[in-house]
Amino acid sequence: MKLERDRGVAELLRALPTCNKSERLQFEVNLLLLISDSETSWETKHGCLLAAKALIPYLNLDDEHDADFVHRMKGIAEKFLTDIEVRVRTAAGEVLGVLCGKIGPAVYQECKEYVLRLIQSNLERQVADDDDGSKHEQLETEKLMEKLAGPSQRRNSAEAAQIFHDTAGWKNLETSLKCLQAMIDGCGAFFQPFVDDDLLQLIFTTLTHTNRFVRETGFYVCSSLVGCGSSDQGMHN
Repeated sequence: MKLERDRGVAELLRALPTCNKSERLQFEVNLLLLISDSETSWETKHGCLLAAKALIPYLNLDDEHDADFVHRMKGIAEKFLTDIEVRVRTAAGEVLGVLCGKIGPAVYQECKEYVLRLIQSNLERQVADDDDGSKHEQLETEKLMEKLAGPSQRRNSAEAAQIFHDTAGWKNLETSLKCLQAMIDGCGAFFQPFVDDDLLQLIFTTLTHTNRFVRETGFYVCSSLVGCGSSDQGMHN
């Protein structure tokens, strides 16, 4: 349950400042075992990503075990940007953002091509009926409609399809944009050298997208770009 995961993160944040190295290393091992299991549930993936997000700021990058954990978690988070569950995709992007804050723009450099390609390839995507992710999202939309309006509403497939198109159905686009925003925020002023015409044109395209959530997220990315451009933190480090 979400409440349990949130409570677990809160307890972890209280424990991390005082835990010793051996406890932290064992926790890293347990996280990697859980999140790497192909049979693990989306809830477990989500919880592990939230835990990694909390843990990363406390790692010592000069320690080979911590450095290995960071390397493996970066690859896992990148992979989960296309997970079927939106909450896993969102948390994966947040982990990459925290890694940018911990390590610096090198993380963005390594992920840049993949993340920007995800955004570009999904910008004009048609919702495919045979896509597992789309089927999952549409089923969740229909379930929500049934809860809100009663069982009869579910039979109106045309209305369900329209709501699906307006509120979901764009697969990885919104969460990929949120990942980009998290990495921009993580890099801060160090992101400035990566702001070029290609990136700006890509983001500006999202501002006129048919999906209102995509447009909203695009404006948030613009806000982060303005923030990194107006910050002088990188000039003093």
